[in-house]
Amino acid sequence: MGLLDTTNKEYYQGNDYGNYQFTSLDDIITQFQIAYVGEGKIIQKVKRADIAFHAQRGLQEFSFDTFKSIKSQQIDLPPTLVMPLPHDYVNYTKLSWADSSGIKHPLYSTNSTSNPFQIMQEDDGEYSFPEELELVVNGDFSTSSNGKPAPPWYRNALPQVDNFSAIFANLNISNEALTFSHKTRTSHGDTSGWGHAMACWQLIDVSDQDYVDISLCHGNCCGHDRRPWCFKVWFKHKSR
Repeated sequence: MGLLDTTNKEYYQGNDYGNYQFTSLDDIITQFQIAYVGEGKIIQKVKRADIAFHAQRGLQEFSFDTFKSIKSQQIDLPPTLVMPLPHDYVNYTKLSWADSSGIKHPLYSTNSTSNPFQIMQEDDGEYSFPEELELVVNGDFSTSSNGKPAPPWYRNALPQVDNFSAIFANLNISNEALTFSHKTRTSHGDTSGWGHAMACWQLIDVSDQDYVDISLCHGNCCGHDRRPWCFKVWFKHKSR
């Protein structure tokens, strides 16, 4: 049972949301004993179990009316998408969002929804089965950012010292192709000469694909010098 000891204005303009007091059934029984049980009071003697029985029966009677009452309110969400719960909130029964026409659209919890695959279709609604669908975005590196691969491409940070006065490995775009540069270092107690490995990668969703063909050009086939390199593919299984 909620015990509200503040006004609506004090509640919504404060910062103590949802922390109003509750009167427990145990407190009700104890207060009844103090007020009505004892010498010179309405009830001379009674067992606590008897009071508990009638208190619970009283709650059952309340459940026919009070506990089943449902209140509703409509609010405009701020940019933070955060709102205070109503001052007499117990639990929610339904959430909806209203469009510009005032039509309500129910919102469901994630355990009541699904995540179906998006079927690729033509303009007339027919299923589409393209044979040359390119999943890699900006695979020719025609779009760059300061000469580096632009998102959704990722890369590791450049190894450098003294605010880029010395760079020990680099990754650039030249003639719509990735170029890597490296040089050895003799630091950190190692005088044998060691270096850094640069990497560039992109996350691709292939969950709705039956098969994927992977091809790439390296070295002489695209007009660049051939150097040792490594190409890796990671697969992550997403359970549904």
